[in-house]
Amino acid sequence: MSISIGLIGCGRVGAFWLRSALACGLDVDARVRAPETCPVDLQPLLKKIDELRAGEWSKRDLIILAVPEGSWSDVCDTLEPVIGVETVVAHTSGAYGHGALEAAGIESSRCSSIHPLYPFRSAKVSPPSPEVSHGISGSEESLVKCKAVLHAVGSRYFVLHEDKRRLYHLACVLASNHLVTLAAIAQRIGSESTDEQGVFYDALTGLMAASVDNLRAEERPEDALSGPVLRGDVATLGHHLEALSGDPDLVDFYRSLIKHTIPLAPLEHRKGLEDFLSVDES
Repeated sequence: MSISIGLIGCGRVGAFWLRSALACGLDVDARVRAPETCPVDLQPLLKKIDELRAGEWSKRDLIILAVPEGSWSDVCDTLEPVIGVETVVAHTSGAYGHGALEAAGIESSRCSSIHPLYPFRSAKVSPPSPEVSHGISGSEESLVKCKAVLHAVGSRYFVLHEDKRRLYHLACVLASNHLVTLAAIAQRIGSESTDEQGVFYDALTGLMAASVDNLRAEERPEDALSGPVLRGDVATLGHHLEALSGDPDLVDFYRSLIKHTIPLAPLEHRKGLEDFLSVDES
């Protein structure tokens, strides 16, 4: 099956899609406002969006909008005379459903979303597409083409329940963005424990990476847990809270982490952990 796509945007996500399509031999036409501002290696492959002609993308299977949601309406206005009646349009946001494109002027049966679960750092380099999974949504007709493109580039995907979109995006934010927050808090808490800050930071991030490796090796989060909650070691947890006593916000934060980790602990330790939190709070 020959698949052709149109791509709008060449930021971090757009550059990923362009490199992925090229690596898999897909027919891709990428358009941007200003090619000269895009990654140097991709500039020769880019054309200006305002040079699109009527009907030029009428045979394209899928158009991917890798641009901020604030520009969707203007971009969809540009696409209206350019795409065909069976062309599917997908945005790449995790926060918005595919219905947002219908509000921007695309027929509902051709609206979709393809959200990459990946923390892209730069447009200059992109991960191989098999390393990036996607949450997708759309009409039954549009999902056929979305799935075909994802199969072609070797990416895994899962179909979202659109009415649970906010929970999905929250889960992604917790797993990615707030992992960075947790690293920053851990670094701040432990910074007084050594003068060798660079080595300490590398050790912390290495510890976090190993924990993620453990999570990926297991089928359930609880099977990857280690540390004092797993052991029911309330004495150590008490020492931690004592060390944080000068910062009430961090005390509350750490207590909340303990509370939400208890259900992952072995059953025989849970009552003691719960009692510890109850006594400590009083």
